[in-house]
Amino acid sequence: MSPKLDKGTKKLFKVIFGKRMGEGVSTDDLIFFTEQMKVMFKAGFLLSTTMDVLEKQTESKVLKDAILTITLDLEKGHTLSSTLDKYPEIFPEYYIKSIKAAEASGTLQDTLGRMTAYLKAQRKLNYELKKTFMYPKILFAIILLGMFVIYMIKTYGLNGFIPAIMNLMTFQNYLLAAGTIVAAVLLWDLTQGFFTKWKGKTAWDRFRLYMPALKGLYRDMLHKQFAEMFLSLCNSGLYIGEILNLTGDAIENTIYGRELKNIADRFEEGSTISDAVNQNFYLPFRLKQVFHIGEETGEFDKNLRFYVMQMEGEIQRKARRIMQNTYFLFLFIAVAMISYMRRM
Repeated sequence: MSPKLDKGTKKLFKVIFGKRMGEGVSTDDLIFFTEQMKVMFKAGFLLSTTMDVLEKQTESKVLKDAILTITLDLEKGHTLSSTLDKYPEIFPEYYIKSIKAAEASGTLQDTLGRMTAYLKAQRKLNYELKKTFMYPKILFAIILLGMFVIYMIKTYGLNGFIPAIMNLMTFQNYLLAAGTIVAAVLLWDLTQGFFTKWKGKTAWDRFRLYMPALKGLYRDMLHKQFAEMFLSLCNSGLYIGEILNLTGDAIENTIYGRELKNIADRFEEGSTISDAVNQNFYLPFRLKQVFHIGEETGEFDKNLRFYVMQMEGEIQRKARRIMQNTYFLFLFIAVAMISYMRRM
């Protein structure tokens, strides 16, 4: 079993690195666990037997230790959802509640299939988010490098530029550069901890919702994530208000999640789902229409699936447009730098 850490140590690690000590379960691990459980459940294996097999196949030490305890609890007669509930750092709340509802309705196999599909979509979305926000960082680094080159050429001239660079490549400067990089990494980790776990996340999430040039793509990704999660949970037997609250907790952006919880509050106060959604500021008209039509026809499933497919193509088009604009901006900066160097 993995060693237990006191709360103070976990909190310190959380403050510095923005995550809990011992969180070694990735989205890939959770996808593997869910998908294999669905396959073996479909094949007729008992849950305790399934867990024995998964424990041997799982590579994550944290998940492997959790599966051992889950297996023992299942053999004692506990339900799957109650055993998963002991590991909220591994299994999200929407995951556990979906399993619990599936156990009550006898639809565990279908629910595991939907959860697998949702987790795979979430993994793809996270990749797209990282890739999208990487372009401005690369461009900023290129601009800084270009400014350094221009400064060196302006100071030492074209003929003295290379010797000046060579003079900088001393052992002392290597140590200074290494120290600067280490300090920058530590500062980045502290910043990440602030922007992911503290009040700074609210400010950062608000900025991303209104970020110039990227806000349209980012909001579309959030809309798609919301639609996919709602689609995954709406057939699990959960109450719509509970689905909205679970989605609000799990969504990537806290401001957006808060708005989803406001929709849940209005729905529980007696508003129809379409009226509650229509009062939301961030949801686009097209998604509001999906809920309106779904409420009238009772086909939330079909309409949300069609909306997710549409958003997939829309996100890809916007991502390509941002890439093209980034390349054009890079070329413009490169040409401007070359022109400036020629006039020196």
